[in-house]
Amino acid sequence: MDVPLFPLEVVVAPQVEASPDEIAIEGVSAIHLAYRAFELRLTFMALSAANRGSGMQIADQNTHHRAAFQKRYGRRAGNVVVGSGTSENRHIRNARYHFENAAGRQQMLDAGVNPLDVADEMQTMWVAFSSDYGVGRTYAKTRKKVANNIIRIANKVTKSKVPLYK
Repeated sequence: MDVPLFPLEVVVAPQVEASPDEIAIEGVSAIHLAYRAFELRLTFMALSAANRGSGMQIADQNTHHRAAFQKRYGRRAGNVVVGSGTSENRHIRNARYHFENAAGRQQMLDAGVNPLDVADEMQTMWVAFSSDYGVGRTYAKTRKKVANNIIRIANKVTKSKVPLYK
């Protein structure tokens, strides 16, 4: 059975004691599709929030946008830029946390996979994923579309009601 693990990647995963609404990988406990869709939704939401923080920093540095930025925030402009940088980093950490949940990090650890191997695999998957959907890589509209496609499929297969990303 072809199971789409990520929007642009399809791998073959044998079904091992899993209901139709779960993904099972041999030797690893099942990952519920609705849970995975929800975690990916949170991943995309956090990346979009991080992208907004990045935009604040770019607006402050860009001479074309700087005047409007300064006019809007006045004396607070410096604090807004510093705060947006802190916020961006927090949102990226949050996105990675939810991404690893969706990728089955805990299930692999529970199955006894070496933690260093799990960390290496998560890093490899995160780099590939964030190169397509990370901060500055795409628009929020694209992230929403991909997230909602994943959610619709999971909801259809599992009869769940994971909310769409608005």
